Amino acid sequence: MEKSLGEKNAADTLSQSVPNNITSEMSLDLLNVADVIRPYPEVIDYLQHVKDDNFLEELVKFDGGQETQDTIYAYLSKYGMRCAGEIDITKTRWSEKPTTLAPIILSNIKNFEPNASTRKFEQGRRVALEKEQELVERLKQLLLRRYGKQRNCQLKYKFL
Repeated sequence: MEKSLGEKNAADTLSQSVPNNITSEMSLDLLNVADVIRPYPEVIDYLQHVKDDNFLEELVKFDGGQETQDTIYAYLSKYGMRCAGEIDITKTRWSEKPTTLAPIILSNIKNFEPNASTRKFEQGRRVALEKEQELVERLKQLLLRRYGKQRNCQLKYKFL
């Protein structure tokens, strides 16, 4: 795309909200974790001060703590082998140090509205579809300019 249309990083836009994209799903699921915690101010306050990786055991002492604990354990069960910057195999995994999730969850509570994961997914899908349509149209125009109208019929069937 860059060579033909001068479009840099088109893949970044096109890959937004692709089903089964583990990185996207992981981020969206963490927004859902934040949604579970959001109604419980005691839990939020507790998460702001955690230092010990056994913090999950203490959650049950707070209103909403059991639900929060279950949700974080479910997240860790699904994504615990992952981490920020996970391409570096020396990085500590979330299951090894779950306190690393607390600031991310708190940031999601602060910076996103409830149910943001659904909106973000749909917005990403919409942007990707628009970019796809734009690129296809630009490629059609490029090919028409390059090969002329005599091949218009062939191009029409090829791209439709």
